[in-house]
Order: sequence, then structure tokens, then C-alpha cells
Amino acid sequence: MPVPALSISMTGCMEKGMDAAEGGCKYNSYGGTATGLATIADSITAIKYMCFDKKLVTTRELYDAVMANWEGYEPLRQRILNEVPHYGNADPYADEQLKWVVDLYYKQCSECSSQRSKVYKAGMYGAADHVQQGELTWATPDGRKTGEPIADAMSPAQSRDKNGPTAVFTSTCCFDHTRFMDGMALNMRMHPSVLSRDDGIEKLRDMTQTYFENGGLECQFNVVSTDTLRAAQGDPETHRDLVVRIAGYSAYFIELSTELQDDIIARNEIRI
Repeated sequence: MPVPALSISMTGCMEKGMDAAEGGCKYNSYGGTATGLATIADSITAIKYMCFDKKLVTTRELYDAVMANWEGYEPLRQRILNEVPHYGNADPYADEQLKWVVDLYYKQCSECSSQRSKVYKAGMYGAADHVQQGELTWATPDGRKTGEPIADAMSPAQSRDKNGPTAVFTSTCCFDHTRFMDGMALNMRMHPSVLSRDDGIEKLRDMTQTYFENGGLECQFNVVSTDTLRAAQGDPETHRDLVVRIAGYSAYFIELSTELQDDIIARNEIRI
């Protein structure tokens, strides 16, 4: 898969007459990406909370519920969704599991290498892969059903963050971001009213600056309401200029698949 347009912009390729995909660049790096990390962490938290710490159900009952895709177990599923702590709410109980997951992921990446690079960089993004991966992933112990998207990149699972944007930032800083130099994507969706007044702009700026000062590596915002997104689904022709941030790239909303549109709508609508 040669990339000539990219290669001519990278030092070394023209000099060597080699494409970037063939190792022509002066500087080579190598790495991977991960998404759905919050789905894994929330699932571990659910098992820990429901089966071991609170002893509300047996491991067998939870296993049977997941294997049944939650059919016939809706009361148990709702209890997990509403009672068990979730990553993204500044709750150490859940964030501890997220930290364990990402630390394990980093450890696995640190054991890999390639011919061009001795360091395999860990990354936390997946563009829109979390939707496709969700289609192929069975139900999970956090209450997610078969086929539903897994969590987006480093973001909390869809609509699981209930305590506002500062809680999301606090949770995300529970691990060392400097390890993940292949990049990360933390997505947040803000209601337009946040930027409709000067104090809202200042709050968003100060909140983001504090996040970076506390070790945050990256975040990206959509500033669009649920009503606007729903309207664009119903009448795409009058919303052709609506651009949204996915997970590392931007795209016209009406050109996205319905599944990806619904996933963006499922992100919490934050008001400050």
C-alpha cells in the first residue's frame, strides 16, 4: 500500500527513492491503537461490585445473563447500569480498574518491536472502529448488549459519565498519559449553550487547561446539541454543512453511517 503523497512530505523518502510504507523515512516509528478500554474496565468493575464486594449475584448468574445477551435479565442489567460505578465519574472504585487495564495494555505493547523500531508505541484511539468492533463483540458484563458499540477510544462508555466534564477529566488522569505516545482520543460533546456566553468560554478554557496541567494528553470537543443531530438525521439536505469530530478526525455528519451517527448522539450532552 504505497503512499506517495505522504512520502514526498517526509524526510528521507525522496532522498532514498523509497516510499514511506517501505521504510523510506529518516525517522521510523511503530505502534498500535486500542479502543473499548472503558468497556473492559466497567465490565471488571461490574463483576467486582456485583459478585465479590456486594455479593448481589453469583458469578454464574452474571455469566448466564451475559451469555443470554441479557434476555430475561433486564432487572439485573438495569441495576448494573444504574448502581455500579462507571469510569468517567471521578469514582476511584471504577477508575482503579481502568488504570489496571491501561497499564496492562502498555505492558503488552512494551514487549513488542519491529524491524524499523525497537519501541512499539501504545495508542488509545480507533477512529470509528469501536462501532464496527461492537458489531462483532458479544454482550459484556457492564450491561452492553451484543452488537452495540464498545466504548470510544479513551472516552467513558456511551452516556455512562453522569458527573460532568471535570469528573471525566479527573477519571482520565488516573493513569500516566506519558506512556501512550502513539496518541489518544478523549471525546466530549458540549451543548452549544456552553459557548454562548463569555463565562462559559472561560470555564471550558480553564477546565481544559487544568486537565493538561494535571497530566492530560489530549481531548477533543463536539459543540452540537442532540436536537441538531436528530434533525440532521431526519433532514440531511438542510444539514449538509454539519461537521462533527469522530475520534481523531472530522467528517460531515450526514455522510456517516446511521450506526456511527447514533453513537455520536449517545455521547453525553454536557452543559457547564
